[in-house]
Amino acid sequence: MSSVLVASRSEAITVMIHNRFDYENKLFYSSHTEHISPMSELVKIYDDEQMVERMFITGREFQKLGLTASEMLLTLSIIITFPDRVVLEKREEVQALQDKLVDALCLSIQMNHPNDKGLLGRLLGNLAPIRELTLRANIAMPKIKNDWSKSCNIDPIWNKFITDCNAWSSNQM
Repeated sequence: MSSVLVASRSEAITVMIHNRFDYENKLFYSSHTEHISPMSELVKIYDDEQMVERMFITGREFQKLGLTASEMLLTLSIIITFPDRVVLEKREEVQALQDKLVDALCLSIQMNHPNDKGLLGRLLGNLAPIRELTLRANIAMPKIKNDWSKSCNIDPIWNKFITDCNAWSSNQM
């Protein structure tokens, strides 16, 4: 199970930090250090402007959804239980669990957003771009220099995230 959590980490983190992306001003806000990083600094790290732009767009799209905390947790649970993960065993059981999570999310949305009939569809539609971002980030990770934090004005928390992802990627090969 821990390998599933590691495999879904990038997607889960993207959802958890969605409110820290300011698309209009192209800024990323860190709640840990109150550090503000311009989008251009993330581009220096990933060397993929389109991917970083997509991160900001995804953040904006999740902000627009106006989900409650419980809906965000259900969304994270759905992300973690995607049954097509390579490392996953007992896919049918995981699919059954994910189906129950989607049902719970649907009920929560019906209760909390009764006038927004398309919210669940928009939310689920935002999960595919997050999965693509994860694939692109995994491709970019080995190219990222370990000393990037010395040349970029960005929150040190990214260093920990990138170091962890690089270590995980190395173990998968």
